[in-house]
Amino acid sequence: MKKTLILIITLTLSALSLSAATPWLKRPLRFVPADSVATWGYDGHDLRTLAYQTDSTIAPPYLRLTRQEWQQRKQAFKQWEDGTHDRNCVGGSGTDLGAPQGLAAARWIDLARQLFLTQGHADYMDYAERAIFNAIMHTVNDSLEPRGTIDKLQAAQMLLCLPGMMYATSNEGDLYVNLYANSTTRIPHQEGSFTLDQITDMPRSGSVKFRFMHMPAQGIAMTMRVRVPDWTAQRPNTPYIYVGAEPTQATIYVNGHELSPLTIDSKGYVSITRTWRNLDEVYIDLPLQAQYIKPATTPDHNRMAPVYNQVAMQWGPLVYVAKGDGCYFSMQQVAQPANDVTAQGYPILQGTMYQHTDTPQDAAATGVKFMLKPYCEE
Repeated sequence: MKKTLILIITLTLSALSLSAATPWLKRPLRFVPADSVATWGYDGHDLRTLAYQTDSTIAPPYLRLTRQEWQQRKQAFKQWEDGTHDRNCVGGSGTDLGAPQGLAAARWIDLARQLFLTQGHADYMDYAERAIFNAIMHTVNDSLEPRGTIDKLQAAQMLLCLPGMMYATSNEGDLYVNLYANSTTRIPHQEGSFTLDQITDMPRSGSVKFRFMHMPAQGIAMTMRVRVPDWTAQRPNTPYIYVGAEPTQATIYVNGHELSPLTIDSKGYVSITRTWRNLDEVYIDLPLQAQYIKPATTPDHNRMAPVYNQVAMQWGPLVYVAKGDGCYFSMQQVAQPANDVTAQGYPILQGTMYQHTDTPQDAAATGVKFMLKPYCEE
């Protein structure tokens, strides 16, 4: 009897251990439908307009998790894990500067949105943001890519997907804030629907403000989960490390009061639990600075090692790819924003790379100036 009891306890503890290690939610999340999200830009254009200008044949997406996708979540997760080395820093596949990237990015975004709904992890929204701001926008803006190609079609379709991935809700009534773009959204909730305004100039700046509107008189008790992007370098176990600049802490204010300490949970979100009322505001300041990016698999002793011939940098969600055949890039000297900006108002980065010498740290190495536009405008 004693042995049997010990065996039962052992099996129970093993089951609990396995359960704790499992990434799956008990119930899937739901995206707030794209039709409930109105996006807009300071230049008078929104994502939908740009999408239809790219390909007028696209259809509005419906990002709902099907029963089959839920049942096949383990296979989807294995496919995601197996593709880790295929995904590049601009959100496509293969070589960073290989074109076009639209179709590859669309496939990975579709898988990322499925896995997010089953796991609720910010990693998948990090990827979606990276792919949309870089690989997708590059394909949309590529004047050498003919209209009507599968890459243009898929890129346009993914632009229509972005509003439908911005917010998600859980059965418990939690609200997930995933992506940052100017928008007005009607959020469904079991205690009463409400309107959430998001005002931001991302990625020109890292300031984001949310305002709760049209709330029920009694308010709504819920948890607002705010994604802290991987490019803030404040989360462990992300695909890339950021070097060349000291990470600056993100800050969040609720009705003017700073959340301190700022606690980021294991899934990459800051949770704010309270009874939300009309005109409540949440202000987020996400640090934007130029940083070199390297794979997270880079050994610690090579973290600050120079990079030869080609390097990737990042400013918020924007990726910049610099090429310099016969040159190396010093991690001690990160590029900085120039006085000029691109047609989209994004920063142009300027810096110095160095011609190869026998010793890369040689102070006599010849410097070569460079200026970069973000990958989406290349």
